[in-house]
Order: sequence, then structure tokens, then C-alpha cells
Amino acid sequence: MAHLYSHCENRQCVDARLEGFNFDAYDLLLLGGDLTVQTTKKASNLPYLDSIFDISGAKTMWAIGNHDYHHPEFVEAYLNRPLYYARYHQGVTFLVLDSERDQCSIIGPQLNLVKAVTDTIQQSSHLIVLQHKLTWTYNHDVLEAMEPIANGPLGNDIWNTNPNNFNEVVYPLLQQVKEKGIEVLCISGDVGNRVDQFEYRTEDGIWFLAAGFSKFDDAGDKAMILYHQPADDTLYWRFELLDSLVARQ
Repeated sequence: MAHLYSHCENRQCVDARLEGFNFDAYDLLLLGGDLTVQTTKKASNLPYLDSIFDISGAKTMWAIGNHDYHHPEFVEAYLNRPLYYARYHQGVTFLVLDSERDQCSIIGPQLNLVKAVTDTIQQSSHLIVLQHKLTWTYNHDVLEAMEPIANGPLGNDIWNTNPNNFNEVVYPLLQQVKEKGIEVLCISGDVGNRVDQFEYRTEDGIWFLAAGFSKFDDAGDKAMILYHQPADDTLYWRFELLDSLVARQ
């Protein structure tokens, strides 16, 4: 789930349908960023999000977005971890990136993490790269021509997908993972206003996926549900209407 914010008077809030949603039926919760309009304007907003999404728990992963970035240090202090990290769960390696850092480029310690994961990954059937921005659209022969997909199209402002090094530096590392026989999915959350779902498979067999809400509590808002069978290393996904998920609870 991503781009979850709504507009509430006198407080930061998520889509009202999520405030009472029971996530216990899901093994993991992947948040693609932009949780409220000004998520980190005040540190006091984080306990509210924790009460809904259990952001401090082991089952929740949060790729921070531009609406979450007023004081990202509040998130690091509250969660007691960096904004980019790797996690392993039942045969799947997750790589959560901070696409707001360094104007969307993956450099320095964050690039070192990506290299460490892609160099050493072995006992995994899948690698899932979670981030907010659709950085893979920039300087891509097919995807850049398909813009605007993202809420923040290509450009230089904080809400834009900035010129970056994903396809130049990160993608070759993902190709190496795919060549080991490990499936690779790149999931981003900065959609919802123009499209509510997106999927594209490269010639190398790497998936670029995105899902997000419209910010108007729209009946067409969709979540991306991943179904994983560790016994036979299969993983597939569906985009499902949030209203349908709520109705089934």
C-alpha cells in the first residue's frame, strides 16, 4: 500500500478506511511511502501510524516518501534503524531503499548496501526492492516515454522523480541477481493520482511494479497483494480494490 494520505482538519491522517483495518491476516505489510500529508512534520505523528500499521514491528517495511520527509530523522529515531535496510523472510530477501535521499540516486552507504545484498544473496527465491519513487523510469528506453505514470513525474523538485542512476548503476546489479536464478521485483509507491496500478516486465525478466491510492478515499483505490508459497518458491500478485478488502474483513 502507498500514497495513503487523506485530508483531515487539525491532524495528520491516513485514508479513513485504513484506520480500522485489521492487518493481522497478512504475514508482512509493505508501505510504499507518503503515509500522511506531512508525516514527519511532528514526531508525535509516528505513534498514530504505529497504532495502524505497526511501523515499529518486524512485519512492517516502510519505504519513505516525499510527504514523509520533513524530518526523516524522526523516523530513524522512532524505529531505531536507518531508512534503508535489508530483511529476509521465508526465502525472500527484501531491500528497502530511501529514494528521497541524494535526489533519487543510490550512492554512498546506500549503494554499499545494495552491492552487499546483490553480491551475497544466495538462499532466496526472490529479491523484492521496495522504494517510493519510480526511479526506474528515468533514462529507460521504454518507461521514460510512458511518463507520466508517477504522481511526481520526471523533474528536479522534491515531489518529482529526479534524474538518477538506477538504470546505470542499480539495474546491472539486479541483472546479476536474476542471472543466479533469483526472481527480482522492484515495487514503488508514488502512484495513485494518474494510475493506481502499474506493471512492466523487462526483457531480462525483472518486474517493475507500482500501486498507490488517489488521496481522495476513492472507490477505485487498490492495494497490491503478494501471494507467496515458500514450499515451492512461487510468488504472484494481484491488484485488489481496498473497498473489497475491507468488505471481506
